[in-house]
Amino acid sequence: MVDRLEHLLQTKNLSASQLADETGIQRSIMSHVMNGRNKASLDFVLRILKRFKDINPDWLLLGRGSMIRDNDLFNQEQSEAMESVKKENQELKQQNEQLQQTIQKLHREKEEIANTPAREVSSPAGDNSSEIGATDEDPPEYGYRRTPSKAIQTIVALYNDGTFREYQKS
Repeated sequence: MVDRLEHLLQTKNLSASQLADETGIQRSIMSHVMNGRNKASLDFVLRILKRFKDINPDWLLLGRGSMIRDNDLFNQEQSEAMESVKKENQELKQQNEQLQQTIQKLHREKEEIANTPAREVSSPAGDNSSEIGATDEDPPEYGYRRTPSKAIQTIVALYNDGTFREYQKS
């Protein structure tokens, strides 16, 4: 590995102490590895690979392949595409959380409405004199014949903004 480190230093036009400073490796450790006194640790190798992303790990560790990574595997376009996908994924997660919150809010509103007793509502024409407070004893309106087997259980009011209100017979 020492010969490969020396080749790296020559290629990058660095001294051993500059490489140590740039990678955060102690100069004494760099000296021991370069002189063959100690073998390079995993942390040592990872720091070099992190600093020089274009260096082929197989070359540095095993002496196989070329010193520089194959550009087909790790090119700038793929890196940018990966970042774009990560950003889009994050946006989708945020949208999903917002939708889940909206669904929970709608469920709470539905339960509130279901637990709210029916109340009198003004007529659609705005004529407050004819308020609706129907009971089973009221005569049927609009010519419909009331039968004892049919009784109103629920009235649903649909609003033009897409919301609704449900009134249950109590």
